[in-house]
Amino acid sequence: MMTSENSCPGSSVLANAIVAISMNDSEFLHRAITATGLLSWPVFGEGQLVFDGEALSSDHPQLMKHPYFWPYTLKDLIDLMIHLEGDADQGCLQKMPLPVMMDYQYSALYLESQPFSQPESVQKGRPKLRLLSISGHAAMAQGLFASLEGTLTDYFDFSFRNLAWDKYCSNDPACIQQGEFNWIGEEMREWGFNCKGIWLKVLRTVASHAERLFAQLSSGSFPLLAEVDVFLCSHPSYTCRLFWPLVTRADKPLLGFLASAAVLEMAVPADDLTQWLRDFRDMAAHPRVQFATFSPLFAEKVRQQVGVVIPVTRFFGFHVMARGSSYLPSKLSEVLIWKSNNDWIDNWKDFHKLLDALSVFKEEESKVHLTFKGLGELRSLGEADYSSLASFRATLFLPYEPSLLAFYEFYHLGMPLFVPDPSVASVYMYNGAVAMSSCTDSIVSPTAPSNERGCYLHEDESYAMRIACVRGYSDFYRLPHVQLFSSLAELVEKLHSTGERRLQEISAGMRLESGRASLRAARFWLHALRKVTAGRGAQGL
Repeated sequence: MMTSENSCPGSSVLANAIVAISMNDSEFLHRAITATGLLSWPVFGEGQLVFDGEALSSDHPQLMKHPYFWPYTLKDLIDLMIHLEGDADQGCLQKMPLPVMMDYQYSALYLESQPFSQPESVQKGRPKLRLLSISGHAAMAQGLFASLEGTLTDYFDFSFRNLAWDKYCSNDPACIQQGEFNWIGEEMREWGFNCKGIWLKVLRTVASHAERLFAQLSSGSFPLLAEVDVFLCSHPSYTCRLFWPLVTRADKPLLGFLASAAVLEMAVPADDLTQWLRDFRDMAAHPRVQFATFSPLFAEKVRQQVGVVIPVTRFFGFHVMARGSSYLPSKLSEVLIWKSNNDWIDNWKDFHKLLDALSVFKEEESKVHLTFKGLGELRSLGEADYSSLASFRATLFLPYEPSLLAFYEFYHLGMPLFVPDPSVASVYMYNGAVAMSSCTDSIVSPTAPSNERGCYLHEDESYAMRIACVRGYSDFYRLPHVQLFSSLAELVEKLHSTGERRLQEISAGMRLESGRASLRAARFWLHALRKVTAGRGAQGL
């Protein structure tokens, strides 16, 4: 079944997919996909659906435990098919303008009016600034540290400590897995219901844990309070609440560099969400606190839920730059596939076979031989470092939510990225329980002007419809030089036809954009550091 001239690519495949899934016939599904050569069923399932929160297949215990990892019901699929088909008068989604997004750049007029020159204190010696991060996301902290060190060393004499309970901490020599703070990670392994009634890992009694951290840092087993000028919190944002007593009682500055489409409600028990929204509002208003994010979607959700506008400063993987990694395609015949959430792909083999089959078919015409390698395969071989990843011809980037740190890391590498077109991206952004729980709790007055609710908080829309809207806040479709495809056939055609010279041109454009973003980020963080440390006196600040 082929699409008509006026229909949108992918809709016919979805129609066949609905039939195949309703018949629980994975073989028919595979034949339908292969015959059309368009979309390939997304790489996160093979016929298992969720009805009323229960997975049909008991062969997947993860699905039984976390059924919302597969968000699509049959209604969602039908809605999405109709949405992709579109109105003939309006055209396909990829031709429609993206949603209007607020400008979240921090104090844009202030920054434009300020000379980006060395302060007088530089003439007298740079003031020392000691930063400490304690978090569950080592890469975010290290990335921010690297960006500050790479752009603001004329202003401050930085020293950094990155303590994490992140399992990937060992991948970064600058990260220290500090056992004294592992209890935070252990506390975050408790289970509870979130605001949508989904059973997830949560952090209970956060106020008491904040007191424990304060005691530990001030006079306990790890007294670092006197040795730190600025604290840093990151992902999940709820852990920033642990640092609140350090701000209010010890007058310590706090930078919160936040992300993830899961935003404020991640790890928050349902009964504690309203109090957390109030605490976040109070923290954002405090002169010693500066929140920021690399995710436009995060900023928009915070505006809707809390009534606070936090700045968006793009994150371009400065820690990658610090290691000297850059796009050097020594493996021109290999394409990297990045990845499903935690490499959790039910039908990976079928997906890989389909890519290979399409590539072999195209090879007869282009005379270019291509193979595909998954990130999990590279990890098993110990070849998943940045330099190795940067050696591939290009990366097939399959986003499972609208905001992903890895996207910025690849972008900064100058790695050509091939991403699903907006017309089909809704199918790939599937991480429902974690990424798109869409809690509608808000502490903003219904009569306040800032309470104009965007699509993210509309409960009357299906999951697919919400995803179709919020992808407009994704930098996958806002940054230049990202290569889009609306079907796997088109993807393979582009990978074969895009020559080495064109790939280098794409890479150069990405690096140029990264350089511009670096300058904008430097100006923002300079202002943020001056704000949170103003009037402290110590260390010459």
